[in-house]
Amino acid sequence: MEAGSSVTKVVSELIGKIILPDRANPEGDLPIMRVHRVPFVRPVNSKYPRTILVHFGDFRIKEHILYQARKTCEFKLDDGSRFRVFSDMSVAAAHRRREFVGIIDDFKRLGAPAGIVQLAKLKVLYKGQTKVFQNVHEARNILQLVTKQGNSW
Repeated sequence: MEAGSSVTKVVSELIGKIILPDRANPEGDLPIMRVHRVPFVRPVNSKYPRTILVHFGDFRIKEHILYQARKTCEFKLDDGSRFRVFSDMSVAAAHRRREFVGIIDDFKRLGAPAGIVQLAKLKVLYKGQTKVFQNVHEARNILQLVTKQGNSW
């Protein structure tokens, strides 16, 4: 989406109001060049929002936004919904995130809360132990082991 589109306007207002309130301005003066939604198929009943990538025309503004995001970790909107800001996400990271989508539901069926952390890692809590997986193959191997043996990892 090019600058001036409705998503670009919403992102600009969101950043201006929540992350950089000192720069908030009705005209949305943030130098946003492009806004893209990460192209992947999301499960129909997923409660997780899609990732939006923003290309800024000013490196200093981008770094300032990332600095504020690191300080705060998670931002809340007036309606109570939350959002996070991450630094640049590579194509490889987007691909790894996509690979975790199916296995998250498998862990949840076992009663093990699971979710994506740090752009492209899977975090699972099972029987009081937390495990972070770097890739879907590690997670699938543990899931098969736990399912067959019914014990902890």
